[in-house]
Amino acid sequence: GVRAAPHRPPSVVGLLRLAALDIAVVRARMHRLKELLPEEKVELMVRRNPGLLRYDVDMALRPRLRFLAGELGEERALETIVANPRMLLSSWGVLGRLAFVRELDVRKYVKSPSAVVMAAKAKFYDSQPDYAGWLRRQLDAAGVLSPGDDTLARLEQLHGSVLAAAFATRPKLKGA
Repeated sequence: GVRAAPHRPPSVVGLLRLAALDIAVVRARMHRLKELLPEEKVELMVRRNPGLLRYDVDMALRPRLRFLAGELGEERALETIVANPRMLLSSWGVLGRLAFVRELDVRKYVKSPSAVVMAAKAKFYDSQPDYAGWLRRQLDAAGVLSPGDDTLARLEQLHGSVLAAAFATRPKLKGA
């Protein structure tokens, strides 16, 4: 199974941001999350990461869940986000690493999607010499690669933009 991320108490700043939200907004977001995921999973995820309620479910969380379900399968995606709800808050650029790992069958990371997404940029880049070439191929295929796009951070950011656009326009995932 998927191991839960170490539980860290919410930061004071995070709690203050959450407290600043209108209670109606929080209720609506909880309701939308429960439409997307099983109720008991939502409650566990929000306890682990109350910051989820700061994000729009349909614009931010649902597209990421669709992407994760496509990369990992629906059941494993659900296991992964319940164990580590921060996955749903990750940037599109780092989420895109999952496609690289899957396509190239990178043994070091295949078993732990959280490790892929949560790895520090420098550590991930250093450990994956094929990543830059893979990103360039993805961006070239999407028609968005420019001559000045030469840093890994920039390539990853551009790839994230391509993914965000692709998943923002797809129909809703049924049964998630």
